[in-house]
Amino acid sequence: MGYVINSKEASQGGAKRKYLVIGLVALMVLIFVFVGAFFLSRKSSVGAINYVIPNVPYIGINNHVGEKGVLIQGSTSEIAMILDYWNPRENDFGQLNRQVKLHIDHVSRDSLTMQQAGAVINELGNYNVRNEHLEIGDLKKYINPEARTPLFVFLPISSPDPASIPYSVATLVIGIKEDEKKIVLHDYWFGNNFEITYEDFNSRMGRKKPNFRNEYLVVQPTDFKSAMEDIKNRAVTAYPKRTQVMSQITLMMGEYLRGYEALMESRSEEAVSYFSKVEGDQKFNEFLPPYLKVLLYTQISQAFLNKNDFDKAISYQKKADELNHDLDKPFLDWPGYEMRYNEPGKYGMNSQPGSVLGDIYFAQGKYADAKKAYLNALEIFPKHLILTEKYQAAQLKLSGK
Repeated sequence: MGYVINSKEASQGGAKRKYLVIGLVALMVLIFVFVGAFFLSRKSSVGAINYVIPNVPYIGINNHVGEKGVLIQGSTSEIAMILDYWNPRENDFGQLNRQVKLHIDHVSRDSLTMQQAGAVINELGNYNVRNEHLEIGDLKKYINPEARTPLFVFLPISSPDPASIPYSVATLVIGIKEDEKKIVLHDYWFGNNFEITYEDFNSRMGRKKPNFRNEYLVVQPTDFKSAMEDIKNRAVTAYPKRTQVMSQITLMMGEYLRGYEALMESRSEEAVSYFSKVEGDQKFNEFLPPYLKVLLYTQISQAFLNKNDFDKAISYQKKADELNHDLDKPFLDWPGYEMRYNEPGKYGMNSQPGSVLGDIYFAQGKYADAKKAYLNALEIFPKHLILTEKYQAAQLKLSGK
């Protein structure tokens, strides 16, 4: 009996030790899992999410001089940034312009689609170009030290009353700051290293039609491995600090683009309201460059023309005309805006005010005055297709045809 009792006690003791060992092993496994996950998450967040791709060139209104001055605005400049990032100083911007013109109706409208932008890039080099739909959390797939791939995207302009088909501007995503919940852009209008919050970014994306939300153009050389080796061996040049003008006119630029969106959608009254906010901004005279003032006055003139308010349209056209010279000259720390697609000697003039003046006269039946205004504009930009058509239309009216 004593033997049985001792065996039972030994058996129970062994079972206890067995369960204790199993428990300790399980606890150690859990500890290793949690510790490993912790360090992996730290490594991931530091390396891939809080990251800005180095050496991506900025091309836009804030440095539209020299060879960059041949580019028509918006999408073309954003494409130029991509091409010059992958193949620095090996791109013909004039050829880029010509290819873009083949894909849009007229040179005065920046209306490339995502597919057209991809086609232009494919025609200019050996690239793997594809459309992908990415949520903000997915951007780290390309915005990280290994992929270093800037992303082309059309981003709508935010508005309290979204239109059914919003006007979207091309921009380039170059970085993510997860700790601050910000996206870093090289934006044609707002400048280099322009930061936008996740909330604003998602709000704008939400304005797009469902099929086009979070749609990006991913552009990588076909020989991506060699290209990445070259990029990693480049000396890193710090991005220039955002200028005083960039910082001071951000709100005005936002209102201007909202006004332009309304104008494009024939909401002229709303366009005038947005444009008036720009003109009434306390920083307007001191910080908004003359080139942007000319654009603003021209668009206000167009809005009043759409409302058949010819007197106000003429008054704002005159304001634009008064400033329409030396637009290529520096203003504060803004370098000027050269229009090298103009006739030589007229790089500092904009043909749009003359075009709108011609439209005002044409709408009033003053065809001789309209013809003269169009001709003056064509002397600035002779290859402007829309201007040529308008000039020919005024000629036909004068000939009675």
